[in-house]
Amino acid sequence: MKNKWMRVASFVVVFLIMASLSMVRDHRVLGYELRSEKQEADFVKGDAEGTVIVNTSEICKDVAGYAGPVPLEITVTNGVIDSVRALENSETPGFWN
Repeated sequence: MKNKWMRVASFVVVFLIMASLSMVRDHRVLGYELRSEKQEADFVKGDAEGTVIVNTSEICKDVAGYAGPVPLEITVTNGVIDSVRALENSETPGFWN
């Protein structure tokens, strides 16, 4: 009987580990999306002409320059990067240029 409970406990632990890895990597659990569409809309904006503007302020909080985070605004038109513009950051202007 003890062996049976050990197997059940092992199965539960492995399942919980796999579920947590899935949540971190894919933002899904058992096929259900954990992110809402509203979250994506906050950092990606598009128009009818095929231009998409990505704001990295929220999606790349870990990316940092010398003096802290450096958020960017990336404009993509028809699959080609049009421009990359630095948003407000803590970098020294002379160093940044």
